[in-house]
Amino acid sequence: MPSDYISEKIKELFDNFSNPLVEELLELGTIVNIENNAYVLLEGETCTNIPLIVEGTLKVIKEDESGKEFVLYRVKPGESCIMSITSNILDKPSEASVVSETPVSVLMIPLKASEVLGNTFPEWQKFVFQSVNDRYFGLIQKAANITFKSLSERLLEFIKEQSKDGELVITHENLAQELGSVREVVSRLLKNHEKLGNLELHRGRIKLCI
Repeated sequence: MPSDYISEKIKELFDNFSNPLVEELLELGTIVNIENNAYVLLEGETCTNIPLIVEGTLKVIKEDESGKEFVLYRVKPGESCIMSITSNILDKPSEASVVSETPVSVLMIPLKASEVLGNTFPEWQKFVFQSVNDRYFGLIQKAANITFKSLSERLLEFIKEQSKDGELVITHENLAQELGSVREVVSRLLKNHEKLGNLELHRGRIKLCI
């Protein structure tokens, strides 16, 4: 990507950053282009960079020994990954894996550079702390939903939130990963919702009717 384009994208996405900070980030950082469905960070690894997402989406997941996957959260343009941030700051292995969900462009900021930036630019330090704070409370809300809402309720809520123009393109397996369940259970609940008239099931997509 041309440097001018990256500079403008950073200014647009991270609009709380001053021009001097943006210039410093571009000087110290490296643009990395990641293909779809690639592991960016494996659970147990220690990250040496703080990523700023310019284009695309990353998902942060926990996996069990059988390969079953649970999506903790997603990282979109204008955001950073708190697993990478905390792994960096605490110098500890990551507690989850990070995978690209689409082709992704990331500005990687080395840890040592991040420490210097925090001492020079208050808005950088605020961004790092705000990122951790926002994601922390997002995970608390997700945990509360799992605790206090039935899987059927969470399933319908997820479809409503993620659908565009009343439709969601997704497989039953992917839905199960999002909700921390298994495909057979999710498929049964989807059929129940279809019988209730809440949605219509099609191959690879779901149409909302409410």
